[in-house]
Amino acid sequence: MACIRKKVRTMKKTKISEKRVRRMLAGSKLIISLFILFQVLLFDHSSYAMIPETIDQISLRIRTPEEVALWFADHFESRFTFPDKARTILEILESKQGDCEDFAILAAAVLTRNGIENEVIVLKFGRSRIYHAVCIFKYGDGTYGFIENRELFKTSEMSVKAAAEKFYPDCTEILKIDDIRKKKWQTTVL
Repeated sequence: MACIRKKVRTMKKTKISEKRVRRMLAGSKLIISLFILFQVLLFDHSSYAMIPETIDQISLRIRTPEEVALWFADHFESRFTFPDKARTILEILESKQGDCEDFAILAAAVLTRNGIENEVIVLKFGRSRIYHAVCIFKYGDGTYGFIENRELFKTSEMSVKAAAEKFYPDCTEILKIDDIRKKKWQTTVL
């Protein structure tokens, strides 16, 4: 305000009316306001759309294993990178892509928040160092199903081992994901 008063005094000395000065200042405020408005309208807001929802927000609208698998199929891309690196849920949500471990961890997070008993298991195949992670869960009737990458598989099996062996007959060992991480093996994930 002191700056405006100073301009008014300066302009009075040059014989410009105070009313005219106020109109000029109002006009410049309008121009500045319009400039800011155009900047906001022309600014690319697509980067804001890239900010992922939190896992809690997602869990409010995606509640069942079927919905998780559909969400993965519609919004994510399967992509394996070598060497495999464990990623956070936020990294998975931001990139909209992942490998079997990423999808299993994300599925487990959503299912857990919706009260569905689940576990991320890792299947080992033969003597090779090939592993495959899935999120296995229990239905209300006691049978197991699992989310593998972007697909849902239902079984009529009543145990984790039987459910895994039904779809992966070549599987020689079933491990928990934490067991794999503790061993820090260099793995090849399917």
